Amino acid sequence: TVKEPGCHVFNCFEDKTIAGKFLLIEEFENEAALKQHFREKHTIDYVEKKLTKIIEVSYLLPVSEL
Repeated sequence: TVKEPGCHVFNCFEDKTIAGKFLLIEEFENEAALKQHFREKHTIDYVEKKLTKIIEVSYLLPVSEL
């Protein structure tokens, strides 16, 4: 993911109280880059393994752009 065009952030965190529970935070340049990410074979393959659940996709602007 981090090597994909438009991916600015990829962080993985493990829950301190629940071993094996992780949170992935990814930030993409724009909606087009995010949509392309979900079309990538490695993303499709990973999601199909059901190792993760996409809980939320947010479209955010930095406060400086408001």
